Amino acid sequence: MKIGLITDSACNLPKEETVRYDINVLPLQISTSTNTYRDNGIDLQTNDIYALIKKEVPKTSMPAIGDAMETLERLKNEGCTHVLAIHISKGLSATFDMVNGLKDNAKELGMEMEAIDSNSISMGLGSLVLTAAAMRDKGYEFSAIVDKIKDLKKETEVFFVVNTLEYLRKGGRIGKIEGSLGDLLNVKPIISINDEGVYYTVEKVRGRKKSLKAIADVAKKSIENKDVHLSILHGNAIDEAKEIYEDFKKDYPDVVLYDITSALGVHVGPGLIGITYSKRENL
Repeated sequence: MKIGLITDSACNLPKEETVRYDINVLPLQISTSTNTYRDNGIDLQTNDIYALIKKEVPKTSMPAIGDAMETLERLKNEGCTHVLAIHISKGLSATFDMVNGLKDNAKELGMEMEAIDSNSISMGLGSLVLTAAAMRDKGYEFSAIVDKIKDLKKETEVFFVVNTLEYLRKGGRIGKIEGSLGDLLNVKPIISINDEGVYYTVEKVRGRKKSLKAIADVAKKSIENKDVHLSILHGNAIDEAKEIYEDFKKDYPDVVLYDITSALGVHVGPGLIGITYSKRENL
């Protein structure tokens, strides 16, 4: 048995991690009126997106189906017998449905394939992918990995705040978050993802400073005493993110701090602060 892993660029894993753990990443696509870019950190550097969206808010879309097919064919050529694909919440993107629709193609190539809707995004998704990679590398059976990731997605949380809801609204991903009135009143919702895989408001506070304290408090209360993979994310807000990172590092020394990818930057605009965690497994 040889297992290939596929995810998409919404996982927010840095290149060195995906190379180290042999994880195949399908890049989401970012389209303006004149160009289409792949969310691969090459077509657009991470923070280039914020200059771009000042001129025009691009559209994002699922990875190209040709990229997915090429990945399956390459995995077959590398000797894979099984493929596990873990993707951004289907409430936020058509990526999962596209990849899930390729099961017959994988079967024709002689591989058994399972696709999992993470019900998450960013390092919520990324942590699940890393756990799957660790299990694969320790020799777990394919079915055991699939079952564990399906269980762990229920113990994975994403919280974030944004400067403005404008970009979520323009991108059609506002979900169950209340819209424009909040911006007018300087209300900053703490946002998470519900069981339907769409955004909703956990808590509302007024003002940026209070929102940063509130998101940290909400995350700490949710984590309680769990052993977790913990990540702090930001979109062009490194100084604020570092403050939260240093606060969490006191109790969670292996917390990581990452920029969000360009495609996620399109969704939320500059100023995102995010906190994600997933239960850590003793493998």
